[in-house]
Parts: sequence; C-alpha cells; structure tokens
Amino acid sequence: MSLFPIDLFPINLFPASSLASSVITTVWIGLLVVIFLNRRFGFVLSGLVVPGYLVPLMVIKPVSAAIIIFEGLVVYFLVRAFNRFGVQTGGWCSVFGRDRFFLIILVSVIVRVLFDAGVLPMLADFFISQGFNFDFRYHFQSFGLIVIALIANQLWKPGLRLGLMQLMVSLLLTYVIIMYPLSELTNFTLSYIGYLYEDIAASVYASPKAYIIILTVAFIASRFNLKYGWDFHGILMPSLLALQWHQPEKLLLTFLEAYLLVLLGRWLLQHRWFARWQLEGPRLLLFFFNLSFIYKLLLGHALEAYFPEVKTTDYFAFGYLLSTLLAIKMYEKRIVIRMTRATVQTSLIGVVIASCIGYILYLSPLSSQSAVANPAEEEALFSKITATQQGQSESLEKALGAYRSTLHTLESDILVANTGGPAFRQVLKGWRFKRLSDSDLESQLLPLGFTTTEFEDDIFISEIPRYQHRGAYVLSRVNTNGPVIEVPDVLSQPGLIEAGLWLYRELNASALALGSRSRSRERDSHFQSFHEAVSNHNVLQIRSQPRRSDSDAPSSLSINQRLPQGLDSNGLQRLLPNLAVQWHLDVANIQSEHTEAGFAVLSLSRAGVRSILARSLLSQGRLQYLQGYERIDGYLQSWLLNNKAYIADKWSEKVVAPQVNELIFAEQELLIPLLDWLESQRHSASSSEEPLAEAQAEKLRELAAMASLIDYRLLHYRHIDSSKEYLILTESQQQPSRYWGTYIFRLGQASPFVIEIPRPMYEINTFEYGAQLFERLDAQVLMVAGSHPDANQSGISDVLDVDNKASLFNLIHQSVVKRLAPVPVVQVRAFADNAQIAADMLISVWQQDALERAPTPYLDRLKRVFDSDGSRYIQVNGQRYLSSYAMGKNAQTVFSSFAPQGHLLSLWLSPNMRQGYRQQDENTRLLAQLNALDMKGSEVQLEKHLRSQPFISWTNGQSLRAMLNDYVETGNIQNLYHAYQQNPDISWSHILDINTRQRFLLLSRGERWLGVLNLRPRQQAPDINYQNAQDIQRFLDSRGRWLYRESSSWD
Repeated sequence: MSLFPIDLFPINLFPASSLASSVITTVWIGLLVVIFLNRRFGFVLSGLVVPGYLVPLMVIKPVSAAIIIFEGLVVYFLVRAFNRFGVQTGGWCSVFGRDRFFLIILVSVIVRVLFDAGVLPMLADFFISQGFNFDFRYHFQSFGLIVIALIANQLWKPGLRLGLMQLMVSLLLTYVIIMYPLSELTNFTLSYIGYLYEDIAASVYASPKAYIIILTVAFIASRFNLKYGWDFHGILMPSLLALQWHQPEKLLLTFLEAYLLVLLGRWLLQHRWFARWQLEGPRLLLFFFNLSFIYKLLLGHALEAYFPEVKTTDYFAFGYLLSTLLAIKMYEKRIVIRMTRATVQTSLIGVVIASCIGYILYLSPLSSQSAVANPAEEEALFSKITATQQGQSESLEKALGAYRSTLHTLESDILVANTGGPAFRQVLKGWRFKRLSDSDLESQLLPLGFTTTEFEDDIFISEIPRYQHRGAYVLSRVNTNGPVIEVPDVLSQPGLIEAGLWLYRELNASALALGSRSRSRERDSHFQSFHEAVSNHNVLQIRSQPRRSDSDAPSSLSINQRLPQGLDSNGLQRLLPNLAVQWHLDVANIQSEHTEAGFAVLSLSRAGVRSILARSLLSQGRLQYLQGYERIDGYLQSWLLNNKAYIADKWSEKVVAPQVNELIFAEQELLIPLLDWLESQRHSASSSEEPLAEAQAEKLRELAAMASLIDYRLLHYRHIDSSKEYLILTESQQQPSRYWGTYIFRLGQASPFVIEIPRPMYEINTFEYGAQLFERLDAQVLMVAGSHPDANQSGISDVLDVDNKASLFNLIHQSVVKRLAPVPVVQVRAFADNAQIAADMLISVWQQDALERAPTPYLDRLKRVFDSDGSRYIQVNGQRYLSSYAMGKNAQTVFSSFAPQGHLLSLWLSPNMRQGYRQQDENTRLLAQLNALDMKGSEVQLEKHLRSQPFISWTNGQSLRAMLNDYVETGNIQNLYHAYQQNPDISWSHILDINTRQRFLLLSRGERWLGVLNLRPRQQAPDINYQNAQDIQRFLDSRGRWLYRESSSWD
C-alpha cells in the first residue's frame, strides 16, 4: 500500500526512458546525502558515487552489494598492511596522495580478479552442493569498475571504524530517500534500474582491457601530474575517459556537456540571485551536478517527446560525475582549453600504451600455452575426428559430419606452418597411378600429418591432432574416372560440405576436396597439391555466391571451355531454379589456372544450398505428418507426459551448448526461411482448412532437411475437428538429445502473441498453462525450454541467464521478435505461496514506461482472458512487496531493449492457479478411488462428449454438490461413497479430457446431463451456469469446479 494515496502521485518528473530507472538519479540523491553529511556533521567528502551506486544493488542484488563492501574492506586492509610492512622493515616509505590512490586501484583489481576467479565460485559451488535453493552464481559476484577502490579510499581518511560508520549512515539515508519519497512521490522505480555500461561493470573477465586501460592511464596521469603539474581533478578522470576512445562521439558529448555546464555556471553565478553566495568546495560541486542533472532531465524529456525512437542515454555524457568534475576544474582554474588538451592527450597516450600491453599479453607464450604446450587438451579438441579415424563412424557421411562439427573449434587455434604440400601431391599421384596400395597410402600419409579411414567405396583423408586448416579429402575406390568435386572454402557458407558430398555421390565423382579459405589460395597448399594430383582436367568447384546488398543473388554455373565429364547442366537447372549458366569464369583462381578446360564453378546462393540439402537429406530430414482429435495443448501435454526425458533434470549435466556455427546455420537456413514462409502463408488468400499445395509441402520438406542438420525434426500436426495446423520443431529421436527445447508454430491466421515457457519442469505446471494460453490466444509461436535451469553447473541450461545468450531458445526469441514484429512475448513463470499476494497471477511488463507512452491492445486482450476465467491478477508497477517479480534483466530482455516494436511481459502464476492445470493422467490415487466404486471411465474429448446430449435444470442438488465439494477439497473417499450411495437414480462416470488432461465426474439422468464436476479444480474459480454450448469451453478454460444448469426443478 502506498504511503501517499493522493491521486496527485506519482508525479511524472523523470523521463520514462532514462532517468526514471537510471542509477544517475540515485547517484544524484547519494551526492546530496554525502554533501549534507559533510557540511552538517563533518563526514569525509569521498566516495561521492558510492551511496547512489550501491543502494539499487542493495535492493536488487543485496548479496552483490555486501560482496562489494567486503572486497572494499579487503583492499583497505591489504594496502594498510603494505604501508605498515614497508615502514617497519625499511623497505619503502609510506605511500600517500595520488600514489596511495593508485595503489588502492591496483590492489582492488587484483582482489576482484581473485574473488571472481576463485573465492566466489568456490563458495557458490559449496552452497549448491549443500542443497541451498538459491541462485548463487548469479548473486555471488561483485560489480562496478572502480567502486571497490572508492570504498577503500573512503575508509582510509577517517579510519576503519569511523569510515565504516559514515559509509553505513550515508547508505541508510540514501536508501530511505530513494525507497520512500522518491519512489512513492515520483515515477522513479528500481524495478527496471539500469546501470550505465553494465556489460563491463558486471564481470572482470568481460572487460580485461578496461582494467588494463584504467591502470595504465591512471599511472601515466599520476606521472604527468608530478612532472608537468597537470591537474585532472583526480587521476581517474583521464582513465575513465580513455575507455571511450572506441566510441569518440561519447567523448565529444562528455566535453560538450562540460563546456555547457561551464557556460551555464558562469552565467548563473554572475546573476544577482547567486552573486552573493560563496560557492566553493562541496557547495560548488553540488551546484554543478544539479546543473548537469537538470540538463539531463530536460534533454531526456525533449528526446522522448520529439525523437522517441532514439536511446536517450546515448546522448548523455560518459559516467556519472565526469562532466561535472571537468566543468568544475575548468571553471575554477579558467583553463578550458588547457584542461581539455591535457585530459585528451593523457587518455590517448594511455590508450595507445594500454593497447600495446594488451597485444603483448595476448601474443605472449603464457596466453597461448594451452594451445601449444598442452598436448592432452589438443587431443581432446580433436576427439570427434580421432573417433571417426578409429572406425567408430559408420559411414563417410558421419565422418564428414564430425569434421564439420570441429571446424570452428579448429579455426580458433594456432595456425601451423603449411609445409609438406609437394610430398602430399607425390603420395596421392602414387596411389592414383596404382603404384601405392591403400595400406601404403596410409603409411606414407601418416608422417605428413594425415590419417586415412577406409569405407566400402571411399577413402577419407583427414588431419591428425595438432594440425589444422589443411583440409579433408575423399578418394573414390570405384569411380576413378569421374569428375573431382572441390569446395575451397567450407566456412564461407553453412551447408557447403553436405552439398559437396551430395554432388560427389550424384555425379559418381572420383574425389572430393574440402579446404579453408586461408589455405586453399596458396600455391603449395595441400588443397592445391590434391587438385594437381587427381583433377585430370575434370573439376567442378563449389563456392558460395557473393551476397549483394539488395537481395540474395541466384546460383550460377561458370564453365571454362567445356563441361566437366559427367556434369549435366540441365539437371542442375532442374535442381536449382533460375540457375544462370555462362561459358567463362568471372574470377580466376589458382585451381582454374592449372586446368585449361573441363573446369566449372558452381556458385551457390543460400537458397541453392538449401535446395541441394533438401534432396540430399530426404531420408533423415523427412517431414512427418500427424493428425489427431487432441487440440494442440492436449497433444503437447501428452507429449510432455510421455517424453519427460526430453527435458534435462537438475544437476544432470546433460545440456550440450550449441556451437556458434550451428546457431548461425539455424538462424540463416532454418528460422528465417521458416518465419518468412509462415508470414507469407498468413498473408495469402488460402485458408487453413485447405490442404497444403505441393509447392508449399516441398518447402516444408526442405525446411525439415535443414532441421536435420542440427539434429532436429519437423512435425506437421493437424487437429481434425478444427482443421488447425501446426509445425513442431523438436529434437531428433535418432541422435542423443542436447536439450535445446521444443518450438511450435501455428500455420494460417494467428494473433500476434508469442508464449515462452523458460522453466517447464522447475516451475511446475507452467507448461500446461502456457500450452493452453497458446491455444486460447491463437498465438503464433510457443517456445518450451529443454532443461531444468540447474541442469548444468556452468549455467548453459538456464535460458533466462543473461550470460547465456548463445542458446537456441534465445536465438528463436530474437528471430521471432525481429521477423514477426510487432509481437508481444509472454513468459509464463511461477511464484511461491505468499500471504501478501492476494492474486492468482502477477503481470510484469518489461519497460512499463514504454507501454504507458504507447499503449497497445495486447495487454487488454490478456486481461480479458483472465477476467473471463475469474482469475485475480495484479500488475507489477513499482510496488515494494512485488519488487521481486518486476521483470528484470535476462537473456530475452537484453535483446528486447533494442527491439522497440515488441513488448515483453512475465506472467507469474500462483500455486493455486497452477494446481488447476496439473495433469491428472498419473493421479493414481484419484483413479483408484473412482474405480473402487465401479464407475465407468474413459478418455475422450469432453467438449464434444457433452454436446452429444442436453443439460437439464438442477436446482435441488445443493446437498449433493456440497458433499462432492467436500470430497474434492479433502480427498476423503467416504464423502464420495455416501454421495454415490444416496443417489442411485443418477448415472455416474468419470472422463479424462484429452485436451486439458483433467479428470471430470459426470452426473446424468437418462439421456440428460445434470452436472459436471472438475475433480481437481482451481480454487476460487467460479461455477459455470450452463446456458449454451459455449459455456462448456468456458468451463474447461477457467478450470472451474462445476458446470450445471440452474432454474427449474429436475425431478
């Protein structure tokens, strides 16, 4: 309940897209507190940003705030010990001034590295191993670039006891002001608080270069201050500005804001209102920061009003106090130009030196020793290829699949010298001209770093560990006179390996060469040596089509003088529509220079690759057609019940992280074509009741082939009664599951909603509710995560983790929001029992301020659904007791911040709400009680079953309904038994509805229904008075207790 219930509040004082949820505002409050305490009680004027920076963390991540203060104490003790040890031993004198502050910064970086790398992860693992139900990895981390150093420096001047007391008092006062007057009286909220540059502040490992720059520039600034007398208002000033040299417009904005503050400050201080004031020290600092805050306030409102599409904070100066401190020094010393030059020059010199240091560290032996000096790790890196070479793969296709899966890993390692090409060529020529047997080929290639795997018709040549980028090669043992298929750059476009292999099979080729761009261009490369040894002037080279700015260029075939033997250009044109054929090469390469005739280049567009792959993968990527009487929500609930193994359990360590190349392939070759095709279907004139045309079915088969390349399958499900159709993207049963999730897309007309279920097993019954909401809203997409959030200790199993951006779940979220915008995304979550929350569900909207500025009908549509069910809901909008349920930062909201056309909201379900959606298939106790009374049971579509005969009025059944209500609430079979025995004239049966998976008790007399009882209803859901057939579905959707007809007597 608000402390200020007057309708006047909250006042919309702050710009909704910036200061209303920014740490800049809390820093302003903290600065007011620090200066007040300094002027009134003599508190030390240090750590100006610390209270305003820490208070939001105390609310949102209190453990992180405590860790920051503790690390500040550790830094303080270490620097004190360093000083005392040097004085006592005579090794060095006590450091003070800027040297002491630099030492504090240096020690704070070391402490943070040690804590983030060792101490905090060890503590997190310990607590997790003890079974504590808390997200330790998320909370056990420090935060901020320099705040730890500022805390230690603040403690230094007054001493530990007095300094700690002053810090706590300033934090307490800042907390009280922010949480009560500020949050209650204005539109400021901590629910969506944003830290500037959070990406580099959140983790020391996310920004190692930032710390190198800060330390380097701080040291140089200290030396320049000592040698030249340059005063920067602290050595951190050029250090922090140096972080923005990669974004020079931010530097320019910072100095422009400082100049503006100087001009405004001088003009105001000359005015008669301020002329008599003696502004210096803390008062001058407060004056200029107030000017800076007012400027940001006005700028935010102006940008919001006239340029709502821009990100307001991009036009603010860097940091929280930098422009103010620059302006104060320029004003006091009247050195605007000199201050600018000294600061810019120092930061630029420091950035150059810091960058050199970073590159030296990157290139040092220490940084690469894991790749060079650790053969065991290299052996593990090549484990997939080695397993194939040892004969564990069953076919050439699987061997090349293993080679493809390690390409991007290989690419990131050290590039070894490309030697041995001529020797490689001689060995291959010897085998080709029958001078070497297959066993001789293997023995002579082994010293060159290659090994061979023999299949029935082919020999596969690949590298052994500690070699890379020299290619993989296939020699045919039966087709010695066929063309040679070459793919010079397998990394230029996903799917080229598979396309090359299919053409190798279809054209009865004699050889297949797979190379990488970095090596295939070299004249002495192994790729070129293979070409010279086996080509015989009969080569088809496959390349990716250069992309044009306007659209994807069509595939083309360029022929040098004559076609390679066995190549049918007409067949290729049938396979690749719009194939352009030309009798010259646009660009020569070293392979074409070696081949005067019989050389052709097939340049494949992405569509061309997909077309070839669809042909090559028809057997394993076949589209599966299914149809049934279950609605999609019922079908999915049955699927989950029967396939719980598809979701990785807690601590199972089963989730396999997708590789970057797999995600790129999934987006470009599967998701984008799929979403574009779905969108085109919705805009076409055909209805969903018409069968798919052959061309459309062919497109789906092509997409199913693409899905098979990431071990997924595509199912086409049709609901018989409604003719509604769906595509289900789920993991293949033929491969070990990697637990990346299941995704359902609606065919035909749909409302613009996306339903996400990020924790289907961990947050019980959110899956069942989300599936039902997907169908009720006619939503476009339903996304179901494939793992418990704690399945893997590394965090890759939690699709909400802000650091786990590289997941298929997050990729599909981004693709859907981009391709189907504007689209509201609803994440279905769960909250525990809470006596303070008198609601069935909570609605939390990401960037609530944006929704208020541009209202949409989507939220109203949801609320109408909830109202029709009799569900009680509360919208989270800054209430303190609901702050834990405000939609905070996660992997999806990070992207949504940059997708203004989409809205993202969380729907938090109470335990009571979720209980009404629990599947009753496995409720053996309930089923045993019903069977004990010999009640007839069946599993049917309840709505259709109830429509088969009419309802009659039931006005004298209050006592029977009360007795059955007691049974539902207590589970006492005596209540059910007495009700059954006392009403022999009523027919009793029970049904499991195939759509809701709920069990119902049906009461009838003759061929007329008396009533239907939900045996596991949602508490406080209303009873439904039957008036017409639509009330049946309303009863099922609401999970109500009774459906019956009132009015006249039935006896």
